[in-house]
Amino acid sequence: MAETNPSNADAVVDTAAPADPGPDQWLQMARDAYEQSSDWFDTSMRPTIEKAMAHFNNRHAPGSKYYSDTYKFRHKGFRPKTRASIRRNEAAGAVAFFSTQDMVSITAENEAEQQQLITARILTELLNYRLDDSIPWFQTLLGALQDALNVGVCISHQDWHFHEITEKVLAGPNVFDQAGNPATKDVTETLADKPRVTLVAIENFRISPASDWADPIGSSPYVVETIPMFIGDVKEQMVSGRWIEYDDGEISQAAQTQYDTIRQAREGTKRTDAKDVSHATTAFDTVWVHRNIIRHNGDDVIFYTLGTHLRLSDPVPLRREYRNLARGERPYVMGSVLIEAHKAFVAGLNELTFGLQEEANEIQNQRRDNVSLVMNKRYFARRTANIDYRSLTRNVPGSITLMDDINTDLKWDSPGEVTGSSYQEQDRVSLDYDELAGTFSPGSVQSNRQLNETVGGMKMLAGDANVVTEYQLRVFAETWVEPVLKQLVKLEQAYETDAKVLAIAGQKAELFDKFGINAANDELLQGLVKVRVNVGFGSTNPQQRVEKMAMGLDTIGKFLPQLLIDLDGKEVVTEVFGALGFKGAERFFPKLGKSEDPQVAQLKQMVQQLQQALQSKQMEIEGRVKVAQITTDGRLQQEQIRQAGQAEQGRLRAEAEFALAKMEAELGAIDRQLESQRNQIDVARLHNERAAIIGQMHAKRRELDAAELQPNPTGAMSTTLANDRYAKVPGAVG
Repeated sequence: MAETNPSNADAVVDTAAPADPGPDQWLQMARDAYEQSSDWFDTSMRPTIEKAMAHFNNRHAPGSKYYSDTYKFRHKGFRPKTRASIRRNEAAGAVAFFSTQDMVSITAENEAEQQQLITARILTELLNYRLDDSIPWFQTLLGALQDALNVGVCISHQDWHFHEITEKVLAGPNVFDQAGNPATKDVTETLADKPRVTLVAIENFRISPASDWADPIGSSPYVVETIPMFIGDVKEQMVSGRWIEYDDGEISQAAQTQYDTIRQAREGTKRTDAKDVSHATTAFDTVWVHRNIIRHNGDDVIFYTLGTHLRLSDPVPLRREYRNLARGERPYVMGSVLIEAHKAFVAGLNELTFGLQEEANEIQNQRRDNVSLVMNKRYFARRTANIDYRSLTRNVPGSITLMDDINTDLKWDSPGEVTGSSYQEQDRVSLDYDELAGTFSPGSVQSNRQLNETVGGMKMLAGDANVVTEYQLRVFAETWVEPVLKQLVKLEQAYETDAKVLAIAGQKAELFDKFGINAANDELLQGLVKVRVNVGFGSTNPQQRVEKMAMGLDTIGKFLPQLLIDLDGKEVVTEVFGALGFKGAERFFPKLGKSEDPQVAQLKQMVQQLQQALQSKQMEIEGRVKVAQITTDGRLQQEQIRQAGQAEQGRLRAEAEFALAKMEAELGAIDRQLESQRNQIDVARLHNERAAIIGQMHAKRRELDAAELQPNPTGAMSTTLANDRYAKVPGAVG
C-alpha cells in the first residue's frame, strides 16, 4: 500500500471524498472489473504467456505433442535458442544502461531561469543517489527488460514507501509518574522513507481490453492489481485503522487460494506454488488483496478489497494517496521492447520466435531418433518365439541372447544414417531465428563459412544485429525507463524530506560554488525539469560509443573550435571510462569529482579574461598590419603600372621615329626622281606621293607631341596607332 509522508501534508490537492454510490456498489464495480478483464485475459493472453514461460525455461509448451504417449519413448530435447537470445539482450541492456555512473540527465525546462537550473542539478543528484542506494535499480530494470522480452510487456508500480513505528521507552533513570512508577515516553523511529519501484507480474494486473494502445493504463476506466500479502500484515493494517476490520472467520472465508498457471509455469513444474503454502499459524498464510483504481465522475478513486468479497477501505481520490500525480495520471507504467500499432498487449521477442523454436526442436529430435536407431537397431521377433528379450533390449556388448532359431525368430531394421541435409536445415533455421531475434551468435557465424572467413563479414553481421538490439532498447527506454524515472522525480519533489539525503545532493550539485546556496530545501525542488535517459544508438558497442564521441568532438573542433573551451572534461572522461566498463573515472582522476577551490576558480576566470583581451588585442594588431600591407601592395602596384607605361611610351616613340626616318628617306628618293623625270604624268604622280608622305609625317609628329603632353599610365597604345589610321589622305582609296 502506498503510504504518504505526514511531513508533506501541505502538498495535498483536491482531497474531497467522491460521491459514494454505496458500499455494495463499490465492491460490485471492483468485482465486475476484475472478473470481466480476467475472462478476456484467460482466453486471449494466458495460453500465449504460458507458452512463452515454458520456452524461456527450456521446456515444451503445455499441450505439446512431446507430452503425449506417442512420444513417451522418443527424444524430447529442447534447443535453448529462446533463453540464449533473451540473455544476450539482457546483457546488452546491462551494458547500455549501466556503463556510466549517471544514467539519467535532468535539465531545466527554461535554461534562462536560475530556479529551474538549481532544481535540475539537485534532482539529478537526488535521483542518482536514490537509484544507487535506495532502489535495487539494477535488478529492477533488468527484471523489467526480461519481462518485456519474455511476455511482451513489463509493468511497474511507483510509490513512496514511508513506514515508522512508535514504542514506549523509559523517560530517564530517575523519572517517575504520579503513581511512583518509572515514567515512559513515546519514541518514533522511521524504518523506511524512500521511493519504491515494484515490478508487477503480468498475471496480477488487469486493465480493460479496449484500452488505447498508445496509453493502455491511462485510457483504461479501471486498473486492478492483485497483491499477495500475509494475513498478519492484513490484520496489522486493520488494527492501525487504515483498513476496515474483519474477524478471522470472514478473512478466512474471503481468502481463497488463487492458483495461477502462469505463475506455475514461471516457477517450474517441479516446484509447488509458493503462494499456496499453508501454515499452522494462519498469520503466515498468503491472501490476495486487490488495489482498485476506478474512474468515477471524471476522476480516479482508489480503494482496496480482499479478493472480490470484502472491501478493505473506503474509496478516496487517487491524488490523496499519490500527491505526486497530476490529474488523470496513475502510479503504473507499462512498457515494451516492440511497437505494435493498435494492440494494447504487444508481443514479446519470445512470441515472435515460437515457430522457429519449435522447428529447431523438431529437427533436432528427429535427428536424435535416427541416430539412436542406427546405433541401436530395432528388432522384429516372432510372437511365439522363445527369445531372451531382456538380453536383447539391454544390448550389452559381449552379451549372449538365446533363441531357438536365429533365422526365423528374429530380424532387425537397418535405417539409413543421418544425412548432411538435416544439419543444413538446422543451420538455416538457426540463421532465421537470429535474424528475427536480432542477435549475433557464434553459431550463426560457424554456419556461414563465407562470412566467417572475413573480418568485414563478421562486422556486417554484428552491425545488423546491434541495430535491432539497440532499437529494442530504445523502445524500452522510451516506453518504460523514462516514464518511471519521471514519476520518481515527481515523488522526490512531493515527498523528499530526508535532511541527510538533501545535504548530500546539495553538496554533489555544488550549490554553494555555483549559486551561493548553503543547502537544498523543498522550495528548490519545485522547478520545472525534463528527464532524459542517456541511452542511444551505439550504446551496446563500447568501441562504437568512444569512436562516435571522438568523431563528434573532432567535427566540433574543426568547425567551431571556440566551443571546446567550455567542454566539460568530467563528462568526457566519465563517458569514455564508462564505455570501457568502469563505473566511474574518479579512481584514475582523483580530482575529477571534487569541487574546485573558489580562489583557484577566480584566478582561472581572470586568466581566461586576460586571454580573451589578449586575443582581441592581437586581432586588432593583425588588422592594422593587414591594412598597411594592403596599402603598400597598392603603391607598389601603381609604381609598376607607371614604369610599364613609361617603357611602352619609349617603345612607341622609337617605332614612330623609325617610321619618320623611313618616310624622310622615301621623300628624298622622290625628290631625286623629280629632278630626273621629264614626263609630266610621272611628275604629277610623284608630287601626289610626296604630299601624302609629308601629311603622314605631320600626323606622326602631332601624335608624338600629344603623347608627350598626356602620358598614358596604363601603357596602352594610342587609338590612332592601335588602329593603324595615321597619315590617311581624306578621300584616298587603299
